[in-house]
Amino acid sequence: MNSNLKKLIFDIGMFDGADTRYYLNKGYKVLAVEANTVLVKRAKEILFNEHINNGDLTILNFALTDGTKKNVSLTISATEPGASMILDDEYYNYGSITVQAISIQELFNKYGVPYYLKLDIEGSDKDCILSLNKNNRPHYLSCEVYNHNIISILKHVESIGYSQFKLINQTNFREINNQNNMYDYLCDKIIRRLGYKHPKYVKRNGDYFLIARSSGPFPWNSDGKWNSSTKLLSKWQEMFQNSALSGWYDLQAK
Repeated sequence: MNSNLKKLIFDIGMFDGADTRYYLNKGYKVLAVEANTVLVKRAKEILFNEHINNGDLTILNFALTDGTKKNVSLTISATEPGASMILDDEYYNYGSITVQAISIQELFNKYGVPYYLKLDIEGSDKDCILSLNKNNRPHYLSCEVYNHNIISILKHVESIGYSQFKLINQTNFREINNQNNMYDYLCDKIIRRLGYKHPKYVKRNGDYFLIARSSGPFPWNSDGKWNSSTKLLSKWQEMFQNSALSGWYDLQAK
């Protein structure tokens, strides 16, 4: 067996387990962290019992914070469990529950620094990113970015040693420079001409990924070429100014 196959991946923001299952199916060990207690219970009792028992998977019920709080209030989304957040948002509010908090450094101290860190925690990604340093950075990193935080996140991750980056559109798992390519346009046009709706699954690098439920392929297998931070930010700003951004984006770094 390839030695890479048992490296550790942190799936922070497990949600319904789509990413966790992908990582496990590829032979990696996984530490999955999820703040929503209902999703954790389902994952432990129904989805991943076998993987937990054989030692390949650990699931923790925590909210990731900067380490200054012991407990936080998790706002539950009324329509989308994956959109629950520790930030107050009246639009999504369906009540709240108290969840024990933990920092990324506490996880590193107990479980080790992972080979790949995936973050998807609804607006709280930046707090975790800013706690990374040159001594605890994973080899690969992925997190959600928005126009209000992409500059500060890019600046920090570059300062701690990351030098190559991608921005992956999470509605089609294309790198930002490829997201409007002719092949995808023609495929979508044919599908609609035949009377089908836009597909829920997208095939990338030989695997199918469910849109809005998955972060897509590993950074080392994802679409597109690696870029410098300057080139990537320039592309982002160009598209933002031209209103060409659509959906939401994950920043991948190595």
